Amino acid sequence: MIRELEAGEWPRLCEMIRAASLELERYGTPRYDEALIALVHRSLMDCQPVFVAVEDGRPVGYCAWVKVPGTPEGLITGAGTYVDPEHRRRGLAKELRAAAADHWRERGARCVRGTVAPGNDAAREALRDGWQVVGLEVEMTL
Repeated sequence: MIRELEAGEWPRLCEMIRAASLELERYGTPRYDEALIALVHRSLMDCQPVFVAVEDGRPVGYCAWVKVPGTPEGLITGAGTYVDPEHRRRGLAKELRAAAADHWRERGARCVRGTVAPGNDAAREALRDGWQVVGLEVEMTL
């Protein structure tokens, strides 16, 4: 079942954000979990929902798309989609993104933009689901 995160599920959401960040380290992505937790917390305080996939009464995945202050009108930031490894390959990530897309489309959003790590299977799945590569993010270690 896909639904909005409920108040008592915040600790579980933080667990999943940390797990997603740990997974992305394998692709060379720096840890960003505490910054993402702060961003998602702020969005929840602004009444922006996080969608969760629930099985046996427990969230097993999430999709957080947020309206970041100062971004162009109609642009939403994909702050993360994650499904626990034992619940993957059943379409939950796609269902989560569809719920978020419906929510934001109804509120006038025209585009969602996110970042994926090269080599991440989820990146290939997102491209199959209609996402497009629109730029290149570069980084230099100082």
